[in-house]
Amino acid sequence: MHSTSLTSQDEPVPKQPNQHLPTGTLSACFNTNYTNPSTVPDHLLKPLVQLYWSHGVNDMEMVILIKRDVRAEENGWSLSRKTIARRRLSWNYLSVRQQRLTPSTLGPHIEKVRQEYPSAGAGRTKDWLRQSGIHASRHAILQYNREEHFDEVQQRTAKLLKRKHFWTSGVFAVVGVDQHDKWGRYGLHLHLGVELFSGAIQWLKVWSGNKNPRLIFSYYLEMVRRHHGIPMFTQSDRGTENYGIANGHTWLRQRLDPSLNGLLQHKWMGGHRNVKPEIKWSQLRREFSPGWENLLAYGLNVGWYDTTELLDKYVFRWIAVPFLQGKLDAYMHMYNTSKPRADRNKTLPIGRPYHILHHPELYGKARDFKILANEEDFRLAEEIYAPPDHAVFQLVPPEFHQEIQARYQYMGSPPIELKTFWPIYLALRGALSTSPGVPLVLPILALDVERENSVENEVMVIDPRWKCSRDADGDLEAETGHSLFDLTLEAREGTDPQLIPEIEDLLEPVLTQI
Repeated sequence: MHSTSLTSQDEPVPKQPNQHLPTGTLSACFNTNYTNPSTVPDHLLKPLVQLYWSHGVNDMEMVILIKRDVRAEENGWSLSRKTIARRRLSWNYLSVRQQRLTPSTLGPHIEKVRQEYPSAGAGRTKDWLRQSGIHASRHAILQYNREEHFDEVQQRTAKLLKRKHFWTSGVFAVVGVDQHDKWGRYGLHLHLGVELFSGAIQWLKVWSGNKNPRLIFSYYLEMVRRHHGIPMFTQSDRGTENYGIANGHTWLRQRLDPSLNGLLQHKWMGGHRNVKPEIKWSQLRREFSPGWENLLAYGLNVGWYDTTELLDKYVFRWIAVPFLQGKLDAYMHMYNTSKPRADRNKTLPIGRPYHILHHPELYGKARDFKILANEEDFRLAEEIYAPPDHAVFQLVPPEFHQEIQARYQYMGSPPIELKTFWPIYLALRGALSTSPGVPLVLPILALDVERENSVENEVMVIDPRWKCSRDADGDLEAETGHSLFDLTLEAREGTDPQLIPEIEDLLEPVLTQI
């Protein structure tokens, strides 16, 4: 037998390099900051991983979305699920399993959500927890709710669904808008805009009024600036507050496409046919309003807040509008980044509205009909239809703002929260009522009421040069060259007597199924 042992004359066999380690110096192998030059660089990868992790996206979906965001193929970059998993773990973006939360450990977090959103079920609670970086399983949340709030679980599961239909062509084919006056008794008014194909909420605003057409068009401008483009059509009910959007959007469309001169690029949806925004209001009433309405009603019922008293009205407005706007922004973000349940009755893509809006190509035949525009286009439209110095954008008189801001800062600028809202209101009202500057401010507030009434009743007419275009089906299909998708909407019946008519009175839409 021949011996296989090495002798002094034998040359040692060179060790083969490990194909799983990066080539180069030994120190590079142990450098935790080392990145394969062919993978997406960490400075681009990390913010996107954080973004999609906050949306609750799994690693495989992240790979697909991030590759498109960074144009990986064009840049010669690769990205794998394992790379995402390793990076996510090293950056402490932990998944549901990695966080290992149980019903008992979730309890305090769930109760915190319930303080602001008492009607949230297991799915919505999961979505709200995700906004705070807490990734929990729906099963664990449901188990906790069944143990601690069994009656409420039974009440939610007993509700029935009513189905309504709407049709649309693709992303940014149509944006629908609608107003909401259920908070009018508190001196607050809401307005909403929805991209109809994805269902993504584009704005959800609270202000002292919602009837001025210039104010409403400013919401539209905020949306189109964010997306660097405009939709093909807008739609609303026939309220005069929507004339600003009808005029401004049509003006922009005609500026970008002169062949549309003479045609109004806005759809009037009478008789409760503005279906999608109305459904969104019903969802808001069910998911968002109860906790905050309880807060507002409490101060009104105990006599702390009298809407007929000037000082009460303006102190409340100064606190409530920015505070509730922050909560509405959080709701909009939660809604747009949450995945709805699967529904076999829908032919539209089912996914997170944010992802459908920004990546329609990942959802079958979906297309993006957004018309690109630039800041100069928006600036000119703003000058005509929503000049920034218009009185409608003034929440309170400058003199009053200066006075109350000084008092708030003297208090240490305490954060306004659910439990501190009324104590801060009472402290500010008390401080202002004894302030030597108030006798000078009250006449200004009285004049501001007159200004506000004038602004709220401002009239804008539809440009007489523009005629309503053809039927909605013909316009959408002719201009998009795309068949209409059937969108099935679900409206959950509730016990609110003001909500039920909004759902039951929905009539057949103007558009016809293809």
